Amino acid sequence: MTIPAAGVTASTAPPVGTTAGAMPALGTVAAPATTTVQGPAADQVPWMPLLVVSLSLAGSIGANLFLGWSYMDARQKYRHLVQKTANKFRRAVAA
Repeated sequence: MTIPAAGVTASTAPPVGTTAGAMPALGTVAAPATTTVQGPAADQVPWMPLLVVSLSLAGSIGANLFLGWSYMDARQKYRHLVQKTANKFRRAVAA
């Protein structure tokens, strides 16, 4: 019968057949084993989200340019109409 060392409880004692040095220290995480994945899963790059975001950005910029252009066109037409009406009113009052 063996007696555990001081400060070592049954839940923290190393498994039977292993040495204490083989286990990581308490409070640390053992480094995961490195594995290499072969095949199509290893070479996949998430192109679809990048493509969707890029197209959405281009569409948004294009829509904003169109809205700005149509606003400037409507503003120009309105100012021209106000100027034309004001000129006719001045002529009618002066006559």
